[in-house]
Amino acid sequence: MADLIGSVGTIGAGTALYTGLLLVLGRHRNTVRLLGGAFFFIFAAILLLFTRFLLDRYESLPHLAFVHLPIVMLAGPAIYFFLRFAAEPNFRLKPRYLLHLVLAVAVAMYMSDIYALPREVKRQMLARTQPLPEYVIPSLRAVFLITYTSPLVYFLLSVRYLRPFFSRLAGNEFLFLRAMRIFLLICAVATTVMIATLIGGDWILVKVFALSAYSLAVVLAFVALARNQHFPELLARDARRYDRLKGGGETKLRQLESLLITNRLYADENLRIADLAQMLGLRQDQLSQLINDNLGMNFNRYINRLRIKEAKSRLADDQPSSILRIAYECGFATKSAFNAAFKLETGQTPTEFVKNLAFAINGKKKRTES
Repeated sequence: MADLIGSVGTIGAGTALYTGLLLVLGRHRNTVRLLGGAFFFIFAAILLLFTRFLLDRYESLPHLAFVHLPIVMLAGPAIYFFLRFAAEPNFRLKPRYLLHLVLAVAVAMYMSDIYALPREVKRQMLARTQPLPEYVIPSLRAVFLITYTSPLVYFLLSVRYLRPFFSRLAGNEFLFLRAMRIFLLICAVATTVMIATLIGGDWILVKVFALSAYSLAVVLAFVALARNQHFPELLARDARRYDRLKGGGETKLRQLESLLITNRLYADENLRIADLAQMLGLRQDQLSQLINDNLGMNFNRYINRLRIKEAKSRLADDQPSSILRIAYECGFATKSAFNAAFKLETGQTPTEFVKNLAFAINGKKKRTES
């Protein structure tokens, strides 16, 4: 077990350290890289300390006892600001953000008396032959709970700043974002497990599982980063593009609707998103993003919805054309495609829609006559 713990911890810490170096020593050094590097350096220190604790509870290195507490609390703000800088082009650090460090400083100050104890006294405490100071025992569990809950909250908050990029994760240049999403999820699960050990008991196997999960998360992030070491620049560049698009999104959406409805472009069965994007002065991926963000659907679904809206109106006429003719004139290439889209939007086939409509009209006439 000791060999396994040592290997897993060393791999995780080494990978985190190397990932941090890749970020900090990159050619285009900027705030995003420095914050990312700081996070992975902190994570490397946490994994090393965690590994040492699982091996012998710091008995061989007693001066490291409880040092991990304030360091763990720094991991949350580091990943939080790293992703905010990446996802928000205009984000800047302000003095008030130092408040995010208050809890870590408070924990360090609270534990300062224990940190100052002589080496031999610490060793006796860790070997459980010397009790902890009386005033520490009642609140030490609360300190541990706060310490592990803090990064968990930050991990969950940080996911929010990846949301603008989720729809573009298919591109290879965004592999790191996909890995970061998985990284945050794994870290959240592992941290929850650690909190459970504080409440339920000292479950060594559960802690080994948490160490393995943290190490796996770091390795995934490193593999993705190694594919493209310039990911922060790509991320920041895409954030700026997204921010510009978001700022003018409502205007572009109105232009899109006007273009499609006024000119009945949706009725063209050969309509392509690339053609529409060119008319609007956007790239194809930008138009796709605009529709996804504002309407909650993809381009094909949006066009079919406009087509079905017209088809329903024409089927409701007093003397409607044939269903097949309406399908073709609304932009559908085949009857089967029309039927499938119609049922998706209305929950019934065109034939059922006409019958139900006729039934409703007849029923209304009878009630009027009576």
